[in-house]
Amino acid sequence: MKNQSNKIVLIFLIILTFSPSSIGETTQTPNIEKINNTNQITFHITPEKNIIKKGKFINILFNITNNSTQTVKLYSLINFHVEDLSRNITLPVGKTDNYLITNLKQGQSKLNVINPFNFMNYKEEFNLPIMSYPWAYIKEGKYLIYFSIKTEEGIVKSNEIEIEVLPLNEEEEIVFQQLVNNVEVEKSIADWNNLFSIYKDSFYAEESYYLYGGVSAENLFKENHPERAQIIERLKERLIKFPYCSESSRLMGYLDRDFDDCRRAMEEVIEVLKIESPESWLLKIIEHNKQLKEELKK
Repeated sequence: MKNQSNKIVLIFLIILTFSPSSIGETTQTPNIEKINNTNQITFHITPEKNIIKKGKFINILFNITNNSTQTVKLYSLINFHVEDLSRNITLPVGKTDNYLITNLKQGQSKLNVINPFNFMNYKEEFNLPIMSYPWAYIKEGKYLIYFSIKTEEGIVKSNEIEIEVLPLNEEEEIVFQQLVNNVEVEKSIADWNNLFSIYKDSFYAEESYYLYGGVSAENLFKENHPERAQIIERLKERLIKFPYCSESSRLMGYLDRDFDDCRRAMEEVIEVLKIESPESWLLKIIEHNKQLKEELKK
């Protein structure tokens, strides 16, 4: 089991040796007219970018809003639906594993960021879907994506968005294939740290923080842990650097706890984002969650 886990982790490492430019990446105006509502719920998704290079995260903001005058119960995890338009393949329905929502009160909404290709994908050499392979194996091409969730009135479907994944150039593709062929080669912790230092400021910086910039967040529960200050600084750095990333929206929760140093760190993150990224998704989510907490106190 340990060897198998190592293999899965090592598969992730393949994306970090590319060096393509970000030319060709664009943002997308939400396709609002395709929103599928019930009388109670509006489910809207927005992509960070709709054209990306192969190996990049696909970050999608979701907003579920209760338009009714009463509390609405949501029964299930969020489902991801992906159609590979370039190959006429429908991928298996993916599900979140930690975004369970139970109730939304009148006028309330839920915001969060998800990369659906962390949950569904298929391996490069196969022309069929295989669950749980990492986003690095996503093929170049166009994808139609929407989310859904079950409510008391039935299934609520979000608007549909299209994402295009651009191919790598010839030199980059050669490096990619070399890495795939050697993906099961064991790497030490020192190797991981070295790769992080190399790629943390590269085109694949966001992905390198995910793969190599990890912290033992459980140690934040231990006020006197010797690595506590270092962990907090790494989290702050990451949240500020990638305020549109799905991983940032998840890691934010580690600083949102009742410890003085965590509170100070979160305040610093908010102040920096207000100046450097005032429209960022992470800042919107932080402010939204703060409002919800205040409402719960009433």
